[in-house]
Amino acid sequence: MSNERPKLVFKRIMVALDASPSSMEALEAAAEMAARFQAELHGLFIEDINLLRLATLSFSQEVGHFSGVRRLLESTDVERQLRVQERRIQRVFQEIAERRRVRATFRIIRGSLVRELLAAATGADILLMHGASWGVGSQRLCPEIRHILSQATTPVMLVRRSRCVMPPVMVVYDGSDAAQGALLTGATMAEQEGGPLIVLLADEVERSRLRAQVSDLLRNEPHPVMYRLLTPSGTERLISRVRRAGCGTLVLPASSELIQDEDLLRLIEEVDVSVLLVR
Repeated sequence: MSNERPKLVFKRIMVALDASPSSMEALEAAAEMAARFQAELHGLFIEDINLLRLATLSFSQEVGHFSGVRRLLESTDVERQLRVQERRIQRVFQEIAERRRVRATFRIIRGSLVRELLAAATGADILLMHGASWGVGSQRLCPEIRHILSQATTPVMLVRRSRCVMPPVMVVYDGSDAAQGALLTGATMAEQEGGPLIVLLADEVERSRLRAQVSDLLRNEPHPVMYRLLTPSGTERLISRVRRAGCGTLVLPASSELIQDEDLLRLIEEVDVSVLLVR
């Protein structure tokens, strides 16, 4: 057996972009990650076909942001606004990529927002989005993001700030294949940041076995590894652990029995940290 722990490599990082300020934070975070891993950065802007269809309906209206005046929503106006947004976003994308000195491509696709993003993400090593993307300023995840989190086969990271990874990095480990991937991902991120890795063992009965697995996977880990027992297990306990530890980045195995479906989405909404789901 090699004495070196497996190295995680991100070669293709995709970031989903829209016209919101939070989307620009996600772009900064994705560019930072691409620079750290010497990866390719791929920006994707999706022209939402449902919005364009809405503009063709005779009763569709828009309200002026400053004037408050209602007027009919014309498809030509929507198309023009999209072109303006796309040019601005592409310009910012290119500027950030050049500043970070990363290889980068920018694509525009028209179609169903969720379907096109899921399809495009299959060719990436990781998909980054901002937690507030496509939202209306609340803490709740919008339906599109919730669907992507539940359906994506690619690791998905929701970033909260313009930095992708903030120390300390915390990983939930339950011994599953997805948890092993999450552990290696978290260890790589912690190493990049030069900070500690906090491993939450998800089973009190099996904690000795789980800790031995972690030690084997992280052999010769150059940075401190701290262990915490997640008991009693559950969403509330995990939220408490994240907050008490001052966690900066949380890495979760998406298939963990510890936290599923609505509990997982509620966790992401309630912790103000970047969350990476690994499959």
